[in-house]
Formats: sequence, C-alpha cells, structure tokens
Amino acid sequence: MKFLKNYSIDVIKLKEGKHEFTFPVDGEFFSHFEVQDFLKDGNLNATVEINKLTSLMEVAFKIAGKVRLICDRSLEEFDYKLSTTERVIYKYGQEEAEITEDVFMITRDTPAYM
Repeated sequence: MKFLKNYSIDVIKLKEGKHEFTFPVDGEFFSHFEVQDFLKDGNLNATVEINKLTSLMEVAFKIAGKVRLICDRSLEEFDYKLSTTERVIYKYGQEEAEITEDVFMITRDTPAYM
C-alpha cells in the first residue's frame, strides 16, 4: 500500500541516538483497511521513539486519542478514549528470531523500514 510510506521510518539512515516521530491515525488511515463493523472513525496520534545503539534498537510506541465505536448492544455510536504504550527491542544477530514477545533478533540486512 502506497499510503503506508507516510508511516515508514528508514532506520538504517538514522544516526545513533534518540529519535522521535509522530504520525496521525485518523479516518483516512482506517479507510485503507478492512476494519470491523464496530469502528467508525478515529483521531489518534502515534508517537514512535527510537533509541538506536550499536548492537540494538529500543523502540517505544505511544498511541493516544479517541476512536468512534458502535455499541454492539444498542448500536449507538460513542467516543472511546484510547491510550497505550508498547516497547520493543531489536537486537542485531546472525539470524532473525523472536526471542520474546517484545524482543526480536534481526540481521543487519533486515529491511530497514519500520
């Protein structure tokens, strides 16, 4: 999907250190996916913080805002505040592997876009 380039970060070009990127996640974003019947719209901000080191990358994802949902009982629309944070660590190694649900081993030639 071409529009996803707006949400890509070329991590290979980043210098070592901390970097922060913010992306809007709104109705246009959701329109590119087959979302469930209960999601009508959204107005969220996704912030990606990357700490790039020699042997690994620490990545924190923060998503906050609201989504417009449809109640499965009354079929009424309502706004739901959403706030979530996730952390992922990417370590460089000889092969790609999932070590735990939030730690991944990647090779230095793994595709560079997040």
